[in-house]
Formats: sequence, structure tokens, C-alpha cells
Amino acid sequence: MSAPRSENDAKGAGTPERTADGHVAPRDPTTPNATIRRQLEQILALRETVIQQQAALGRVRALAADMRTWCSPRGLAADYADRLLAALEPPDGQPADGTR
Repeated sequence: MSAPRSENDAKGAGTPERTADGHVAPRDPTTPNATIRRQLEQILALRETVIQQQAALGRVRALAADMRTWCSPRGLAADYADRLLAALEPPDGQPADGTR
């Protein structure tokens, strides 16, 4: 007789409890699965924040590029646009997308 392949094959393993929306309910809020679930939720929330910030940065870059065409005394708008775009560039040695 071989060992059970998974938790569901083990003796006494019943069907997991499910929440109202059909997801598997954690057995105990202190179990490692609940911790992993919380961490995953945090990662997904951070990912959404990064996506929103990247979109905002894209809008700022587009505005700065458009500023170069604005009429201003002594070409100040173009100068400010160039300064903004230079400030938005990543430091030397880092890729533009922020990955390492």
C-alpha cells in the first residue's frame, strides 16, 4: 500500500468547507494557508498600486512632452519640460522599467 498522494487521499479527509462565494474556506486563521492568502492579497494590492503609479508617470511624461510645444517667454516651458523629463529618468545603471 502506497502513501497518500495528497491531503485529499488521506483517511478522514473530507471535502473542504467553502465560503458563500465558492472559495475554499481556511480551516483556521492561523494556518500557513491563511498567512499565504493574506500575503497574496497584499501582493495583489501592491501590484495594482504599481500599475496605477506607472500610468500616472506615463501621464506626467506625456504632459512634459506636450509642454515643449507651449508658447512661453524665453522658452521657459520647453526648459521646464526638459528638466521634468530628465528628473523622471532612472538613475544611471538602472533599467527604465524599475526592475533590477
